Amino acid sequence: MCILFWTVDNHPRYRFIFAANRDEFLDRPTAHAHFWPPPNNDILAGTDLEAQATPLHNGTWLGITRTGRFAALTNYREQKFLGGRSRGALTRDFLFHGSSSVHDYLKQIEAHASDFGGFNLICMDLKKKEKLHDMAYFSNRENSHITDLSPGTVYGIYTNVCVCVVQDEPSEKQHGVKNGSCVG
Repeated sequence: MCILFWTVDNHPRYRFIFAANRDEFLDRPTAHAHFWPPPNNDILAGTDLEAQATPLHNGTWLGITRTGRFAALTNYREQKFLGGRSRGALTRDFLFHGSSSVHDYLKQIEAHASDFGGFNLICMDLKKKEKLHDMAYFSNRENSHITDLSPGTVYGIYTNVCVCVVQDEPSEKQHGVKNGSCVG
């Protein structure tokens, strides 16, 4: 199961904190995080080297640009794969298109959500210094809608589960996450 945790503007020293574990299909060929060759040399990301994934082997599950665009995804583990396009293109394309807002990009994805196997996707634009970050979540499963995310909150995603807010006070288990509440 892949898992992601992150927070923005929630620490006095670090503006963005992110932790992840990728443990799905470990034998699938990938390249470690590196700056991509021109014309995309502002992207720092690993790449999926699976032959069928993308024609140029440039899909990714996690990446950031020098200008502060960040995207990450987890896959749904499904018995029958639905959709014909690589989910690695979701993250890659957000990093490629630096002029579109997070919401504009996710609206395009939402309109073509059935083209992909199940996924959870977070996108954010951290370049704004006035703490008005453009940050949102979308999944093409569970009747999800584009969900705005707020700075100052700790979030987590794991495979087949929506975004959860980690709270300071204990609460009931929700979707198997203790001390969290679902926002997606």
